[in-house]
Amino acid sequence: MSDAPKKICLLPTSPSDLYHRIPVSCTEELKEKQIRKEEEREEEEVEEEKKEKEEEEEREEEEVEEEKKEKEEEEEEEEEEDDDEEEEEGEEEEEEEEEEEEEEAEEEQEQEQEQEIEERDIRTRKQREKMGRRPKK
Repeated sequence: MSDAPKKICLLPTSPSDLYHRIPVSCTEELKEKQIRKEEEREEEEVEEEKKEKEEEEEREEEEVEEEKKEKEEEEEEEEEEDDDEEEEEGEEEEEEEEEEEEEEAEEEQEQEQEQEIEERDIRTRKQREKMGRRPKK
């Protein structure tokens, strides 16, 4: 420690004592201390405001991200539902097409059978005519 004498600052007991009891150098120190304290308080307030703003921005960003996720999930669900509906419609269409093809195939087969019967009848008639018999009607 230094051997320099310590300054003793006495706080005034009344307003008239203010300038009589406190040396000028001490009042300047007090003023400087007060100014530093005010500056520190202001800096702390500014920092707190910055932190609050950052936290608010982060909250807003999180909310936006959550909303985006929810929208994406809803869109995915809608797409899945649409895909399921399209798939069901596609399956129904395929079944209908298969049924139509089966019906057409059955009709063709019936027509072929009728044609074969007619051709056979015609051959039989021709053979009977050749043999001199009358065709049956």
